[in-house]
Amino acid sequence: WKKRRDDLKALFEWVSDMRPRTRADAYPMLLMLQEMLKTVLSEKYEFHLQALEKANERIDLMDGDHAELRDQIGRLEEELLMAHEKTEQLEESLQIAEEATKAAEVEIKHLQEELQSLTQEVAARELERQKYLKTLHKLQTDLEQKQSDYACIKMRTSAMENGLKARKDMVMRW
Repeated sequence: WKKRRDDLKALFEWVSDMRPRTRADAYPMLLMLQEMLKTVLSEKYEFHLQALEKANERIDLMDGDHAELRDQIGRLEEELLMAHEKTEQLEESLQIAEEATKAAEVEIKHLQEELQSLTQEVAARELERQKYLKTLHKLQTDLEQKQSDYACIKMRTSAMENGLKARKDMVMRW
């Protein structure tokens, strides 16, 4: 292109410097210049026509792409709207869940307090049970001792009664 541009420049300088010597030379020079302009301009004209056709093709493609993009934008806007609605629903569900969680936390705290109270009550009752078990054990030991003493006393009483009876029989035999 650089060489061609230099050739065109040299050609235009030559044409600009050219002067017909007579009127008769002017007509053939005119025809030669017209042919030269046609050749130079026809190439440029063809080049620009091709560029224009390519640009029109690209415009047509872009118009198709533009319509497709508009359709896609419409679909995306619908999806965005649905996502917005879903987000609002999820936020409402989250708020309900948070309220339920707070209520559950209050209930858990109440139950923990109740459990602590019951644990203290169980501990107190366990101490009382231990106390009663000690008392029961002591009473059982005392009872066993008393039963043992009673058995001994009963045996002694029985032995004494037998001894008295024997003495009574002796006295009566006399």
